[in-house]
Amino acid sequence: MGQYWNLVCWDKQQKSAHLGKLGEFFYRRSYDEFGFVLDALSLKRGRRGPIGGGAPIENLPVNILQGIISRLRYYNKEEFLQASRRIAGKIYEELYSGLSWQGCRIACIGDYTYEVPDPLTRAGVKVELEDDETFYDYVKKHFQEIDMDMTDEIWKAKMVERAMNGEEEKPTKFVVLNESRKEYVVTNRRNFTKVILSLICWSDDPSVSMNTDCEIYRGPWAWDRISILSQDEFEPVAAEFKDITKRVYRLVRKIVKEDVGEEFPSE
Repeated sequence: MGQYWNLVCWDKQQKSAHLGKLGEFFYRRSYDEFGFVLDALSLKRGRRGPIGGGAPIENLPVNILQGIISRLRYYNKEEFLQASRRIAGKIYEELYSGLSWQGCRIACIGDYTYEVPDPLTRAGVKVELEDDETFYDYVKKHFQEIDMDMTDEIWKAKMVERAMNGEEEKPTKFVVLNESRKEYVVTNRRNFTKVILSLICWSDDPSVSMNTDCEIYRGPWAWDRISILSQDEFEPVAAEFKDITKRVYRLVRKIVKEDVGEEFPSE
């Protein structure tokens, strides 16, 4: 029958609900059900930019400011940006900086993950499993589940962050950065799900409910520290990282061709 999968953020001790079988959600649109992990990985780890200019509105309780900024987007775009820049810093600092997965160790684990993953053991992580308890059971028991309310908060955080920086549109392309291996892939929202899942899945069983010979269940980036940066943010540190975009897209094209017989877009 195949196994079911969850996204896991080790450092935040958080996980998604059941995503289903890998062959089902591998083809979801990144800007749909799977978009929360993209946003969580790209949220900054601390407040960005100054907190307004001392305007009286900034003295309001942060929950009221949150309501204001969530409704401003329905009005004139320029008015939204001007007003939200003044209060977004305070909102981000007090409400959203803790939601970020940026730079955290993540993986997508199958429910046939029995042992503590080797990459975590090599990194010095100690996990005591009870008798007959699997590693998947341990995560299910101890990790906080990302529910729809938290997913909505992550989306709001991205809206606030864009307002703080005067960004009106989401970038067409961005950089998925592996801080552990010093590697990166350039991709976009349309292809993100397939790209990241080809790299971060982990299980002790090879069943993935897909017709492919690729060993997706042991992704080379599983349990590594992952971030998402805009191309402008990445440029100052680009020389420190190796571009593996072509290699990853070759892998994804092979998976998609073997599984469903379709061509995957080039990078």
